[in-house]
Amino acid sequence: MPLEQMIRIYFLQQWYSLSDPAMKDALYDIESMRWFTNIELGEEPVPNETTILNFRCNEKTRLCIQARFFLWLSLRCFLLFLA
Repeated sequence: MPLEQMIRIYFLQQWYSLSDPAMKDALYDIESMRWFTNIELGEEPVPNETTILNFRCNEKTRLCIQARFFLWLSLRCFLLFLA
């Protein structure tokens, strides 16, 4: 699973307060969540709940998500400053 997809799954989980099994089911059932995470059914597998759990509980993952979010936020603020 690509890192960007797992980060998007992580955010969906946080925004909608979904457990790992519920997140897996939502990816199968809700097309907008699949669109947001760039998952195409039939082309690539939906991550199972263990994969989601391992990603969510990994300390390096948390640091990576925080760093990416900080960079994204910094870029947005910079672009607003230029406008």
